Amino acid sequence: MNNYIFFYNTRFFTCVSPIGKETPQLVQHEIDFEDFEKLELSGFELSLLLHHPHIVHTCAIYEDIIREKIIIIQAYLPGITLENYIIYNKNRIDKKWIISVLSQIADALAYLHSNGLVFNDLKTTNIIYNPQLHHITLIDTTTISDEKQKERAWTTIFAAPEMIDVLSKHLPKTSAVDMWSLGAILYELLKGYDTWPVKTAYDAYHVSNKQKNVLSSFDPTGHPPMLVDILYNLLDYNPRTRLKATPLLRLLKQRRISSSNHSQTHITPHKTIRHSI
Repeated sequence: MNNYIFFYNTRFFTCVSPIGKETPQLVQHEIDFEDFEKLELSGFELSLLLHHPHIVHTCAIYEDIIREKIIIIQAYLPGITLENYIIYNKNRIDKKWIISVLSQIADALAYLHSNGLVFNDLKTTNIIYNPQLHHITLIDTTTISDEKQKERAWTTIFAAPEMIDVLSKHLPKTSAVDMWSLGAILYELLKGYDTWPVKTAYDAYHVSNKQKNVLSSFDPTGHPPMLVDILYNLLDYNPRTRLKATPLLRLLKQRRISSSNHSQTHITPHKTIRHSI
């Protein structure tokens, strides 16, 4: 069952078996009717319409009335969660590999955001990495919602401040919430597993009301200036000025092109990179 990790932390799902005997292309998930009522159907409905190489493809959703189950057919994804990859590799993660991972995630987010959608629950357990293909895929599409939707599903410790802070209702809950979560992921890619300073809902609350700075203990020494700069711009408390997916993707592509041309490009850390894009 190790390969069947679409909903790695989601207790409602039972991954039955790959469809096909030799090279499985599809995987079937079953959800009891009573459990399905507790989930956000909108994410599944939206995922049927999405077609992107870095977002798991949902092929079909149908009811098995006799067995009282909802059957969901999705693309088969061999690989491991990004969380497990970070755990297994510890401090051996290559910086160029980090840029590749960020590019793929930013590509998926840019696609969603350009269509007015938000992933909402971006975290390392909702990302599958295929080491053979060096390919990243976002999973657990139950959390995808329209940007205007008020009710959202998210994981507290990775949630943007505006999702937690009940006192700052003036902060808009836009697609920028995904970019904060991407910043948390980048933090652990740079520093290692379980180094993200927000461990509890209590921590998240203090971050949201500015009593806790997630970057206060971050030491940029030894890290590429560009990645440090991206980190600071992703973990911008203000969602209006937080780095967006499309500019980030453009920057990362430029970096990869310049690296292939052996040119040296450096960005001063802690200053805005928007003017450099």
